[in-house]
Amino acid sequence: MDIDSAIETLSDNSVLDLRILSDVLSQLQVPEVVALLGRVSPRRRALLFRLLSKDRAPAVFEVLDAGFASTILADAEAEDAARTGGAEPLRRPYLAARLLDLVRARAVWLLVLVGASTLTVAVQDMFAPTLEKSLALAPPC
Repeated sequence: MDIDSAIETLSDNSVLDLRILSDVLSQLQVPEVVALLGRVSPRRRALLFRLLSKDRAPAVFEVLDAGFASTILADAEAEDAARTGGAEPLRRPYLAARLLDLVRARAVWLLVLVGASTLTVAVQDMFAPTLEKSLALAPPC
């Protein structure tokens, strides 16, 4: 696969097959990988850099200029930080994001919180009679 077909594959907004991308990256020479990184979106750039083998990543990183390399690392770190928090990274500033985008990005935590609140209410209902007895026995303040 040549660099133009690789860029076409990456430009497509469909779901990417990471094995195919990894194979494509292993077939490209280091200058071609650098050119590919320069022609894709920042999010795809971070993904491509992660897919490089441990042997090839330092070689590609050495060829990149400092500003470009720091941008790739910053994009990868921002995405990792968002995913560590159980959320997908937002593609635009938080206050400019649509409500549907926020819900999609935070769906995991929203479901966890809804489940936890449901469990809390169930436990409170289960122990309500015991709590009422305890309060009835307590001396007035």
